[in-house]
Amino acid sequence: MIKMAPITISRVFDLAVIGGGSGGVACARRAAKHGASVVLIENSYMGGTCVNVGCVPKKLTYNLASIVSTVEETSKRYGISAELVGPKKGVNYKEFQRIRTELIRRLNGIYERNLRREGVTVIRGWGRITDSGKVNVDTSNAIEPEDEGAKKDQEEYANGPVELSAERILIATGGRPIYPRHIEGWELGIVSDDFFSMQEIPESMLMVGSGYIGIEIGGMLHMLGSKVIISTHGETILRGWDVMQREGLADRYIKSGLPIYFNSDIKKLEKIPCSTNKQGHKIRATVHHRDENRDETVEVDVVMWAVGRDAIVKDIGAEHFQPDVVHETTKGGMKRTKDIQVDEWQRMLVDDKIFAIGDVTGRYPLTPVAIATGRRLADRLFGGKHDSKMDYHNIATVVFSHPTLGSVGLNEEEAVNKFGRENIKIYKSSFVNMIDSLTGIDGSMTDKPKTDYKLITQGPEEKVIGLHMIGRDSDEILQGFAVAVRAGLTKDDFDSTVAIHPTAAEEIVTLK
Repeated sequence: MIKMAPITISRVFDLAVIGGGSGGVACARRAAKHGASVVLIENSYMGGTCVNVGCVPKKLTYNLASIVSTVEETSKRYGISAELVGPKKGVNYKEFQRIRTELIRRLNGIYERNLRREGVTVIRGWGRITDSGKVNVDTSNAIEPEDEGAKKDQEEYANGPVELSAERILIATGGRPIYPRHIEGWELGIVSDDFFSMQEIPESMLMVGSGYIGIEIGGMLHMLGSKVIISTHGETILRGWDVMQREGLADRYIKSGLPIYFNSDIKKLEKIPCSTNKQGHKIRATVHHRDENRDETVEVDVVMWAVGRDAIVKDIGAEHFQPDVVHETTKGGMKRTKDIQVDEWQRMLVDDKIFAIGDVTGRYPLTPVAIATGRRLADRLFGGKHDSKMDYHNIATVVFSHPTLGSVGLNEEEAVNKFGRENIKIYKSSFVNMIDSLTGIDGSMTDKPKTDYKLITQGPEEKVIGLHMIGRDSDEILQGFAVAVRAGLTKDDFDSTVAIHPTAAEEIVTLK
C-alpha cells in the first residue's frame, strides 16, 4: 500500500473546528461572521447527532406516532369513526423512513451551503490534534458531501492526509451510544443510531434504559403498534426529573399497556430460531428482577440499548493535553470514556488555545446548549464580547414522550435541598385538556388523560424557581415560560398576566 504524502495548508487559520455537529457548525459560522478565518473538519454527514440520528428524525417519528394516536383515540371523542387496520396500524413505515431520510439529506446540504456562504473552509475527514495549534486530517474514509459545491471543494483535499495549523482549536466531536459489553450477547442489541435506519416497525422490542432515549423511542413504538417492554436498572424512570413527571409518566405508560420493569438487569441475550418473522430469529433476553430475586426470559424481535452515551474522545489527540481522557472508567459494569474537562470559558484546563463544547464535555448534552455555547465562545474570541460565556442555569428541556414533559428550573427535591421546605411554596394543577374532554362515540367518561402542572416559588416575594409539566403540547408551551423563569419573575407577575382562554397554558397563570 502506497502511503500518500500529506497535503500541507500553508495558511494559519484563526480557528480550527473538529466536528460538524450543531455546536461546531454554530461556532464556526459565528466566528466567520466576525471575520475570523475558520476551517471545519467533519468525517460524516454534516449536522451531527441532532440532524442525522437524534432530534430531527426523532421528532418526525414522534409526529408520526402522535398522528396515529390522535386518529385512533382522540377522533372517537369527536364522533369520527376512524380505524387504523392491522398490527402496524396502517403505517407504511418503510415509505416514512424514505421520506424522513430525504429531508435529513436535504438538511445536510443546507448545513454545507451555509458554511460555504460564510466563508468557512470545510475538509471532510477525521481530525486529530498532533500538537498545540496543529491538526492532521485523515480523508480516506470521509463521507461524500451532499451539496455539489461542497463536493467540488473537497476534491482539493481528497487525495491524501491534510496537515493544517490554527491559532485556536475547538473540539466539538459530540458523543455516541454505549453498548454494555459486559453483558453476554450484548452485540445482539441495537442502539439509537440503528433505530433510525430501521425499515419496519418491529412487532416487539425490549428497551433497556429509561432516560430520554429509552422513554421517547419506547413510547413512539408503543403508539405505532409495537409490543414494547421498558427495563430500567433503577426504581424510577427519567432520573433527575420532578417526581410528578417521573411517577405520572410511568403510570400513564403502564396503564396504556406499556410495561416497565423497575429494578431489573439484563443478564444475557441469545438468538433463537423463529420462522414467523423476516429475520428468521428472535432475541431471548434473560431479565433479573432484583426486588423478587428471580429471572425472567423475554423473547422479542429487537433489543435496544439506551443505557447512556460516551464522549467521542478517542483518536482526536485530546490525550496530548488531558492524558486521562483515554483511560476508561467503569460504571454499572459498563466501561465509559472520560469527558473533556474545560473551565467556565470552555478552555481545556491544560492548554488555553484548545476549547471544547457540547456533549464531549458532559455538560447538558442538548443541541440548543451546544449551539448557544458555540456562539458565545465565538463572540468572545472574535466578536469583542469579552465576558461572553454560557450560563447553564435554568435551561429548559423537554421529553417527547406520550404525553410530553417539559421542565425549567429546580425540581421539587432540588428546591427543598437548596432552600428548605419552609422557604418554598408549590402550586399544582391537574385537569383534562379540552381536546380530551368530550365523552366520545361510546359515551365513556373514563380514562381521560390528565395534564399536570407544578410551579415552585421561593421566598416571601415568591420568585418562580421551577416549572414542570406533563401533558399534551408541554414542549410548545414551555418555551415562553422559560423566558419568564430566566428573567426571575414572581408568582405575582404570573398572576397579573391575563389568561388566553380556552387553552391549557392558561392554567399556569391561574394557579391557586
